[in-house]
Amino acid sequence: MLYKSNTIRFLFLYFCLFLLFFSCTKSNKYTSNGNIEIIVQSAADGIYINIFNVPQEIDRIHIDIIDESSNINSELFVKTSFAETVIMGNSLEQIKQSGQIFFPFIHSGHKYSIRTHFSYTIFNGNIAERGGSQWINTEFIAENGNFYDNYLELNINETLTSVTLSCEPVFPSEMKYNQYNYRYGVHILENETSIHSYSHAKTEAGIHWEFDTELANILYENYSRLKYGNYLVYIQSYCNVTYNNITWEVKIANTPVFTYSYNMDS
Repeated sequence: MLYKSNTIRFLFLYFCLFLLFFSCTKSNKYTSNGNIEIIVQSAADGIYINIFNVPQEIDRIHIDIIDESSNINSELFVKTSFAETVIMGNSLEQIKQSGQIFFPFIHSGHKYSIRTHFSYTIFNGNIAERGGSQWINTEFIAENGNFYDNYLELNINETLTSVTLSCEPVFPSEMKYNQYNYRYGVHILENETSIHSYSHAKTEAGIHWEFDTELANILYENYSRLKYGNYLVYIQSYCNVTYNNITWEVKIANTPVFTYSYNMDS
């Protein structure tokens, strides 16, 4: 009887210690879908995305990271990508062997949604199509971060026709970025539930973009049901940064929400 009592006490103590340990390891987030498993862990200057059991036929991994703590777009009620990457070729083989991706572009204390998409190529005659589509989603609160070293603003001019970065981002020396390749994403609120997003890849004079005429033409050609008028809009700027042989497109700045007058006289 004494033996059984001691055993019960031991199991109870072990269970309590397990719960205590589990509650303290908030930095680890486990998610799986089928055989593929993902564990997100905090590091001293970013996060590790550990991926296990990736099938050999997978030839493309797309990772999309959304900053859930960002309130820059609260008036538009839309969440947009903070960073994303597509991993293929030698980089993908490296990930399959090591099982680990390091992501340093983190704001400490922010909550992130990490969406990881796995797929492979299927050939239909001479046409290559994506197959085996599989998503794994997880959420994570970052404990540490290592983002760019200077403060950036994306300023809009007084006539609301162009945007300019206050300066170029300065990243740590181990990170490489293309200073001539910026992308600008425009987000337009048509009504409370309808968002139009337009992306512009800028490969020249990267920190400045005259968007007014080009945006009006794009809306006219692709969104014919969008009526002329005033809309709430904000613009985000992204650049490409390479770290550990993986290139990420990272959001670096955004404008405040402003009113854009859409008409073909722009």
